Amino acid sequence: MNQPLSWRVIVGYSLGDVANNFAFAMGALFLLSYYTDVAGVG
Repeated sequence: MNQPLSWRVIVGYSLGDVANNFAFAMGALFLLSYYTDVAGVG
C-alpha cells in the first residue's frame, strides 16, 4: 500500500485536475460576462 506512484498515475491525475480547472475557469468567465452585460453589475 505504500508503493510510490508511477508516472502514468501522476500524469493521469494531473490531466484530470487541469480539465477541472479549465471547466471552472470557463464557468467563471461566463459569469463575469453575464454579470457585467446582462445583469448590469459594475
